[in-house]
Amino acid sequence: MDANLFFQDLEAKSELLEALSVQLGRINPWRGEKLTPENDFLFVGMGSSHYASSVAAARLRSQGVLAYSELASNSLLPK
Repeated sequence: MDANLFFQDLEAKSELLEALSVQLGRINPWRGEKLTPENDFLFVGMGSSHYASSVAAARLRSQGVLAYSELASNSLLPK
């Protein structure tokens, strides 16, 4: 791992997230979508993205939607 590149990536996060927030404030890409028990989701991530996807999956399950979160390194995932 290159520590300088990692630091540059971290520095860019706040600006990119702010731009995403502005964009989502203008256009909701999920408008009109209905989540039903027929929907199913598999979130895949590592580290903090896995933690965040676990929360998202749990919230979806609380709404009756089939949702799972797995580590991206799980050897049982489909190829």
